[in-house]
Amino acid sequence: MKGPLTREDPEQRVRELEEELARSRNVEAVLRKSEEQFRTLAEGLHEALFRMSLADGRYEYISPAAKDVLGYSAEEILANPLLVAQVIHPDFRDYFKEQFGRLLAGEVPPTFEYKIVDADGKERWILQSNRGVFDDEGTLVAIEGLCRDVTEHRHAESLLRESEQRFRSLVETTSDWVWEIDKDGFYTYSSPKVEDLLGYRPDEVIGKRPFDLMPAGASQGVVLLFRELTKDHEPFSALENLNQRKDGRLVMLETSAVPVFDDNGVFLGYRGIDRDITERKRVEETLVKERERLQKALDEVRTLRGIVPICSNCKKIRDDRGYWNQIESYIRDHSEAEFSHGLCPDCVRKLFPQAFDD
Repeated sequence: MKGPLTREDPEQRVRELEEELARSRNVEAVLRKSEEQFRTLAEGLHEALFRMSLADGRYEYISPAAKDVLGYSAEEILANPLLVAQVIHPDFRDYFKEQFGRLLAGEVPPTFEYKIVDADGKERWILQSNRGVFDDEGTLVAIEGLCRDVTEHRHAESLLRESEQRFRSLVETTSDWVWEIDKDGFYTYSSPKVEDLLGYRPDEVIGKRPFDLMPAGASQGVVLLFRELTKDHEPFSALENLNQRKDGRLVMLETSAVPVFDDNGVFLGYRGIDRDITERKRVEETLVKERERLQKALDEVRTLRGIVPICSNCKKIRDDRGYWNQIESYIRDHSEAEFSHGLCPDCVRKLFPQAFDD
């Protein structure tokens, strides 16, 4: 049994109650402040923050960003808990049912990605992240997460895939070998055309450097020239380089490339093309030899130029030293011409008139 209450006991009890009440008010103030901070944070997000009860699939909370993300206001969704399920795009209804079934079975997929039709009839891609909420017995009772509109992102991905497909179709049909190298000079991409040019499959080239495909001793000069051309990360063109095919045959390639940078201007490597100019070089060499041969022949041909002083009577020609020479001697000395002598009909008649007497 407790002893009799003293006068001090009620006063002590009152003080304890007052202290407990003060602590409670402090806790309430802290909770209100925390709720205000949470609300401010939730309402400032571009993603829709939500909490859904799994007992009935009802939203217990969804942030105002729902209007921007889902096309419906938070009030509309809270008033009609099944609204989100109803606006699921027909192509994704089975998917949505499957994912919800996993939740009911206690499994929490970290993300959903699906398409909806908003209030204006427009299609939107939604990426939803999930976190499970469990009771003291470990039973999944709710999920919390974020919904974000990724329509523009998916559209950009689609355009990128189309662009990549067009690029791939182009590089796989062109007669040139298209490639990419990283900042250290190793191939990171090779089009199938490399097999026609060098006999290697694209996967056999990845990880090699351009100089690895050149014959021993032929790459040193190209290495120096390549370094000079690329030291400032500038584009270059028509770099001729001798390469060795997988079967050992030598081919001459012509290389052109442009530098590649990331969004921050950091140098990533080069993207370029190679074309086989072996036949062209052979033709050029043949033309050079033929040109040299013709030039040599022309150099050996001597021609008569300028005014030639000739006697109007005897037809002798005066040379540079003032001597008069027979015309055939002069021409012979100043050209490659040779003479064979004979008589024209007029001269025969003049020299041998008796042969023509009746």
